[in-house]
Amino acid sequence: MGADEVHAADVKEADEYARAYFPGVPAPELASPILLSAGEQRDVEFPVRKGGLSDVVGALELPDSAKYLDFLLLVEKESPGSWSFVASGKVRGGQFRLRNFSPGIYGLMAYTEGEPKWFADYTLEIGTKPVTHISIPVERPVDLSGSVRAAKDAGELPPGALAGIKVSLNPVKRIAVMGESDSADVKPDGMFKIAGVYAGWYFVSLHGLPKGWGIVEQRYKNGEAMNAGISIDGAMADNSLMFVVSPKLARVSVRVRDRDDKPVAGAKVVLLPEKMPALFSPWALRLSVSDENGGVSFEGLAPGRYKPVLLEGSEAKRDRDIELLRSKAAQVDPVEVRGGQGLVVSVAE
Repeated sequence: MGADEVHAADVKEADEYARAYFPGVPAPELASPILLSAGEQRDVEFPVRKGGLSDVVGALELPDSAKYLDFLLLVEKESPGSWSFVASGKVRGGQFRLRNFSPGIYGLMAYTEGEPKWFADYTLEIGTKPVTHISIPVERPVDLSGSVRAAKDAGELPPGALAGIKVSLNPVKRIAVMGESDSADVKPDGMFKIAGVYAGWYFVSLHGLPKGWGIVEQRYKNGEAMNAGISIDGAMADNSLMFVVSPKLARVSVRVRDRDDKPVAGAKVVLLPEKMPALFSPWALRLSVSDENGGVSFEGLAPGRYKPVLLEGSEAKRDRDIELLRSKAAQVDPVEVRGGQGLVVSVAE
């Protein structure tokens, strides 16, 4: 096998069958979900088609300084953003050929380990026919700079507190690759810089804040970025990120009651901000289970408006399904809580 060719590890013979392909659906078996009751039996049709292995031919637009790039090929499994390793290798001279791959959604990442760094990130949808003439641009990484500062009404951070704070990046639609920068320590003056960040979408998290302090505001490129993923673009000169922190946090206590107004223990409750961005950060999810008195407490919240969402039955297993939570939250009235204050609300089964 040449250095610029990759073969699927599980190549099927021509007379074998592969799962039917549905464009845009990473896992065909999820295209038509069914609900089964206890003890119920049901026949399910699962379409297949003959053969179905395809080749992909394309090129990376390599700069003169990059003679070859290492690459990883991943396949999207089960749900969007959930990737599994398929193959790896090197692309020399920019040209590549992928042989004998089953239909599905794949992520192709190419990168250089040495200096200067280059990177390419491409989502590839393989159907029932060969894919040819793909041209993938290669980009240089950029620096992400920013600051952490105390809110105007919060007073000063405790001495030495900034030295223990770390900013981390988590890729949204891919895995981290070798040599990729993903975190930085905050300096004593509150500034930080993560060098060599590849373009793409990221969730950002802040670790090591002093006890009792939390994020009350987050801005990126001078725009609101609280609870949201951010897009780092190599073509943009401004890649600045700002965190505002404060000890004046809020608390929301929830009481879960049944139809007879009796407390419900073991109920799963998710507290969501009223405004959920299109790319909602999983770090913004706050979930807990009610105690024997039906009580749940959410502390360390940024002041603002929230919606307590009760998950019942099979929904409790989908507590990180953003679209389910978004649809449930649309049916709930928001409550507002101020910094340094607490609020008690009731939800009914």
